[in-house]
Amino acid sequence: RKTAMCTHCKAMMYTGDKNLNHKKNVCADGVAQKPKPRSSDSLPEWPQPQGIFSAGRFFDPSKFLFTVRDLYEKVMDHTQSPGATADYMLQDEAFSCMLQSRTTFVDGHAFFLLYDLESVRSSCESLISELDGRRYIRIDCL
Repeated sequence: RKTAMCTHCKAMMYTGDKNLNHKKNVCADGVAQKPKPRSSDSLPEWPQPQGIFSAGRFFDPSKFLFTVRDLYEKVMDHTQSPGATADYMLQDEAFSCMLQSRTTFVDGHAFFLLYDLESVRSSCESLISELDGRRYIRIDCL
């Protein structure tokens, strides 16, 4: 019998140990295992930084913006000695790929196309805009 594997994170689904089993429909980074039915969204690359996605249904805008700023500071840190590299983790690469593929620039402002998920915090609603019938979050630090 073939071992069941998650199509998103490639982890073994049922290891026999309840503590090690893959959560149903949600990967360890909080991203849903599969896109919603009838959704044109694709899943972000695995693994995403902790806290941005949760339970496969929620998106935290403030955690997202904090991660954008953190990644920007890692890339733009000019205090390092020449030739030195910052400590990039696998989730930094996956996050930057997601950011690059879903960001658009309009009138000098960067906008990130939101996934079809519920927003955890209403305090960031002022940063959410609708362009061409789709929801975006404005990224002021880019």
